[in-house]
Amino acid sequence: MSRRDKTTILACLLVFSTLIYGRTLWMLGEQSQLIMSIIFGLAIWELWTRRNKQINPSFKLPYSFFGGVIIASSTLINLQNTHEYLIKTFPFFAGVGLVLLGFSSSGMLYFWRELTILFFLGIPSVVSWWLVNPSSITAWFTTRILYIFGFDAISQGTVIYLFDKEVGVAQGCSGLNAMNYLLSISIVFLILFPIHGVKRHLAPYLAILIGFLGNAGRTTLLTYFYVNDMEDSFHYWHGGEGALLFGSISVILFSLTYWQFIRQDKKNRATVIM
Repeated sequence: MSRRDKTTILACLLVFSTLIYGRTLWMLGEQSQLIMSIIFGLAIWELWTRRNKQINPSFKLPYSFFGGVIIASSTLINLQNTHEYLIKTFPFFAGVGLVLLGFSSSGMLYFWRELTILFFLGIPSVVSWWLVNPSSITAWFTTRILYIFGFDAISQGTVIYLFDKEVGVAQGCSGLNAMNYLLSISIVFLILFPIHGVKRHLAPYLAILIGFLGNAGRTTLLTYFYVNDMEDSFHYWHGGEGALLFGSISVILFSLTYWQFIRQDKKNRATVIM
């Protein structure tokens, strides 16, 4: 089998997997995950264009067999639409399967950047959803913000009490998704635009913090709107354009901070060279 034939097979599998994944996300109404997947896909494409294009696929047993099994299994799970969080693992496992199928075990090391991006596209949000629930922390922090603005709010567990009304902070509103999203963005930035020193280790933690604080501000608004029976405002900031606005602001803040990290890193390296 020629190099061209092997490349064509891998390209067809990649396109097929991408279409299946995009179709499933669209059917589940996961537009935000779909947009995030497109952005991460562009990042992987950027990495690919930086490489030497003379990459020779090598279909070797047993790696090709295991790779095919992984691709087939993850595709079947994807088609069944069993659970939105299970679907988020598809890009990583499909990527691992394609690498093993076409490049054997050596491909895992060669494509570690692409696989890392695919890993952070979905795996952390799935794992953290089952292991972590910061709702009580979000509720406590929200009451602190309300207290700063002069409201006598208290929290017990995941419930906020204000004006003789109570507001429960569900896991979906705890900021977990926002923190995972900003964490993934930070990893993509670190791979595409590497920085050095302490800032390299600080960036992911800073991304998580910005995601949490942005969601806490949104939760504060939602609490105020709910206890004052402002239903239109509540729904706008809860699931409408307002929710996207807070997410966009968080991404912009982190991007600007990371840009400053890059500038400082270049300045420090230039000073060392001089």
